[in-house]
Amino acid sequence: MGSERRLDLKEKLTSYVHEVRQWGLAQVAIIDGSFVSGKPRPSDIDVALLVVGPAALGAEIPPAAESLLSQRYTFKRFAIDLKVCVNGTQLDKWIEEWTEARDCPAKGMVRVVIS
Repeated sequence: MGSERRLDLKEKLTSYVHEVRQWGLAQVAIIDGSFVSGKPRPSDIDVALLVVGPAALGAEIPPAAESLLSQRYTFKRFAIDLKVCVNGTQLDKWIEEWTEARDCPAKGMVRVVIS
């Protein structure tokens, strides 16, 4: 499972989490998809991000921080397919959808505590 693609994605995920942490944007991220499976060459990283603070309230945040919550930007820069959740209920619903939407053997998800 240590393909070059997976290592590249791991570095991108690490950079993304670091930047999100620096801005204080999120409490937790759930990582799912082919990145956490046995697939030799995952295409991207599925991330559900539980945002906190001003970002969760819809308040204005600096453009650099806002870009980290943009699906288009995060996919282009970090190969992350992002789902932003502003409360635990949304996050739980998203996790449930990911679990039910897949026609594959059981697999896990990874919870990354950010703050």
